Amino acid sequence: ETVEKHMQSDVPAGAFLSGGIDSSVLVSIMAEKHGPGLKTFSIGFSDGTNEFDYARAVADMYKTDHSEVIMDLDEYDEIHRHLIKTKDQPLCVANEVAIYSLSQKLKESITVVLSGEGADELFAGYGLLNRSPYDFELYNHYRNNQDLIHHPDAASTVAKIQAKYGNFGFDDKLNFFLLLYSWLNFADKDFIYS
Repeated sequence: ETVEKHMQSDVPAGAFLSGGIDSSVLVSIMAEKHGPGLKTFSIGFSDGTNEFDYARAVADMYKTDHSEVIMDLDEYDEIHRHLIKTKDQPLCVANEVAIYSLSQKLKESITVVLSGEGADELFAGYGLLNRSPYDFELYNHYRNNQDLIHHPDAASTVAKIQAKYGNFGFDDKLNFFLLLYSWLNFADKDFIYS
């Protein structure tokens, strides 16, 4: 229903298509509503770093009008500097440059685009990827958390933390991972996932 609502427009809508789960599901729903010829767009780099094979497979399956943009390192650097200057702050994630470049390209043929951006953050998120694998190994985090909770000298501190922030004990490593590395807490997810 949400995709259908976002496709209601006076101008044609297209989609970013990486070939990953989020963009592929989005394109499948859009193609069902649109039929063949839905415009889809992917980006890759001149050094061969891309996901074109996956995107092409989805584009072929749903008979989209698919375009690929290839960016070289000089262009990446130029856009990177432009975006920092425009935003007046460092970029949060590296793919901002690619999305900007892809948006410039698709603007030549469409003005409305749907994207799977943000879906990962609703689930596990990228918290783990933004930490050093050497400093933040899951098992050590879990073990240290358990050691802190049960340490006799930490009882007063633990009680204060729990009073302010709630329980931070975990039954198992999976629970620990999902709470520690997620960008949204469980209450927010319960609210969002109706």
